[in-house]
Amino acid sequence: MTDNHPKKKFSIISCAIVVVVGVWIFYSCNVFFSYYFIAVSIILIIVLINRIEDPVLRKIIYIALVIRLGLALLQTYTGIDLPGEGPGSDAINFENHGWKNAQYWLQGGEPGGMTGAHYYSAWIGILYYIFGRISLVPQIFNVYFSLLAIFLVYKTTNMIAKQRAARFAALFFMLIPSLNSFAAILLRETLIILFLTASFYFFVKWLYNGKILDIGGAFIAVALAGALHGVLFLLSAIYIIMLIFYSPREKRFRLVWTQLILAGVMVILAFVLLSNIISYQIPANVADVFTPEFIGTVVERKKVSRTSYLQGMVPQNYFDLIWQSPIRMIYFLFAPFPWMVENISDLFGFLDILIYVVLIVLSVKGSCLLWPGKKQVVSTAAVLVFSLVLMYSWGTTNYGTAWRHRQKLAAYLTIFAAVGVTRIHKLKGLFPEDDIIMKTRGQD
Repeated sequence: MTDNHPKKKFSIISCAIVVVVGVWIFYSCNVFFSYYFIAVSIILIIVLINRIEDPVLRKIIYIALVIRLGLALLQTYTGIDLPGEGPGSDAINFENHGWKNAQYWLQGGEPGGMTGAHYYSAWIGILYYIFGRISLVPQIFNVYFSLLAIFLVYKTTNMIAKQRAARFAALFFMLIPSLNSFAAILLRETLIILFLTASFYFFVKWLYNGKILDIGGAFIAVALAGALHGVLFLLSAIYIIMLIFYSPREKRFRLVWTQLILAGVMVILAFVLLSNIISYQIPANVADVFTPEFIGTVVERKKVSRTSYLQGMVPQNYFDLIWQSPIRMIYFLFAPFPWMVENISDLFGFLDILIYVVLIVLSVKGSCLLWPGKKQVVSTAAVLVFSLVLMYSWGTTNYGTAWRHRQKLAAYLTIFAAVGVTRIHKLKGLFPEDDIIMKTRGQD
């Protein structure tokens, strides 16, 4: 107690000085305050990283911080366009709408957009309202969100496999080039990926301990993802089914009446609280989402561009939906094909495809290894991935957009791919040998 007292005193005094200096700078010069906030936040993040117990994970997150912060600084102060950015891109549009929101709150006039995808613009607007139009501030938050996603991938993998697999998962997730690019620019994808990863993390926790707070966390996280991209609300149906028909305490499928009531309450609350949010992208009658008429309308209204594919493939009936779905899913996962590559951007997209081919193969191997003892985790993840691929394959008609949406699979694939990698003999020396054996506790 005596040894810790001076340290606590020093910490309190340091925090007080930081706050006082920050307030003084804020009222003296808003621009300097923005950079002061960035510097203090980086120091705070470094302190938090140092509190991580696993030294390997600490190094991985430090590397991610350096790479992603470096890319953000490079993009901001050199004008170099990273993949996913450029004239007319969503990143530019989000930034512009964010500034319009900040001006609206400061001076009145026209808001920059406050629904659906533009909730992300509203977030940028809040930061611009506080710090001024300094794009590095929302960019630095994107970097921090991406670091949290890496941490959650590690924690989720560590629940279903040994620490060695968790380290591989964090490493793979950190190394995906597209995720590094997204973390450094103003795209909503980083936040969506974080929410989807958090949702799966809480769901896996619920499978192990059956706590209501954990399944509630899974629903809240997927709802936040859905607020940024309405179609993701449909993933909650998978959690609803598991909540009704699976008992985590008994580790078996059966109708659980208390959980059925809870699921009903959640569905009612979701429709009451979120109906206005999801209505911009999902029709009032949710069943219409699965009709050829609605899906055909979605396909036809997409803009035609150089990167468009399957332009003439529009479903007219349910039979068309059945036979066209596999083709669209293949294009979504693997376009641009080699013969489509025409410039540097296409080449980057093609290299991204090669990474995902490896991840898919390894994740299948990892799923097979986990299946005997982790059937519920593996099957739920498989349904989530299949649902994402199916939904986005019909909502995407060009390989530029497909490249962005494909990254939403990254967390699921890296978690299971990491398990597959632990059984590759040549890589056994990369992380400690005593972590190879997977956990035996869990589901039967």
